[in-house]
Amino acid sequence: MNSKTLIGVVAVVVIVIAVAAVVVGMGGGDDENKGYVGVVYDGNDGVTYEGNPTFRLTSTSVSNNMFTNSGYAFVGWNTSADGSGTSYAPGSTISYPAHGYVTLYAQWAPAINLGMGQPAGISIYLVDSEASTTPLVAGGVALPDGGSAGLIAFGPEGTTWTQTGEFSFKGVHGNTTYSLTFSLEGVTNCSAELMAGTPGIIFNFDGPVTGDIYGSSGTSTVPN
Repeated sequence: MNSKTLIGVVAVVVIVIAVAAVVVGMGGGDDENKGYVGVVYDGNDGVTYEGNPTFRLTSTSVSNNMFTNSGYAFVGWNTSADGSGTSYAPGSTISYPAHGYVTLYAQWAPAINLGMGQPAGISIYLVDSEASTTPLVAGGVALPDGGSAGLIAFGPEGTTWTQTGEFSFKGVHGNTTYSLTFSLEGVTNCSAELMAGTPGIIFNFDGPVTGDIYGSSGTSTVPN
């Protein structure tokens, strides 16, 4: 083999290796999705309602979340499982190779998921370190970054609250009385107090938070 032939063989080998690397980088090295053209959505520890770890779509509009991950809330998509790649929100636009696919990994944050037993008329909000609030809803919401958060309860305007126990409060609004008790699990340094006259809970966490909110309301009769 002369030098020109040897150089030609080496060049072909380099090209083949380069092409293989590109295919693997696009996800083409995954046998399950080999030959697929579109977007592969990976649950990243989550599963679909049917128990599948992935689903696939050809739309360039990023899908809503179809996965569940116990104790965690979905916060978006990323091209890397660890969140170090490009982030995409549901409804945004994504492109994929003409002859390959791109994988988006579900991103998760620890969630607070409480039994919502507060009486009608009482709303509970999650508060982060910058005093931003998020309504607490059945099914849970994502906890903020930083490992600390709070809960605050609001009743009808003009409700007067008093603290009746370590994590219990009583509210009075006209002839209506409210009772409210918080029971949280998965928290540390948890304390309760009246914050600007309304019930509040402050806590630290390093993972999902569960528990319950208990409450009741009643109407008192004012004698003539």
